Amino acid sequence: MNTPSIIGKSILLATLIFWLFNYTQLDFQGYLLVPLSLIPISICVSLVILITIFPWFINSKRSAKQTFNIGFPIYSILLFMVCVYFSFESDFNNFTTGFLASAYITTCYAWLKFSKLGF
Repeated sequence: MNTPSIIGKSILLATLIFWLFNYTQLDFQGYLLVPLSLIPISICVSLVILITIFPWFINSKRSAKQTFNIGFPIYSILLFMVCVYFSFESDFNNFTTGFLASAYITTCYAWLKFSKLGF
């Protein structure tokens, strides 16, 4: 399992999704924020993957595919409900919705990669 590679790809995916949601709000000076945003995004993505997804595969006595079949549906349903709740609470603010969408898609991507079923 190549965890640094999975985390690196997830960081780039999360950054891309986040800024695709928010590109209309940027002016010329705002584009300077894109490289700086890699710092908080990488911290968030790394912590989420290492705390919530990685232990499912390290501590499991099952195969990666069996762990995916058991853990992914539970994890994705709970994460989806949390993301929808916070989107409603923020009145679908672009930054919040972009952050939550990138978090959901990135964690689903990490699950697929850790289970070796990924694209």
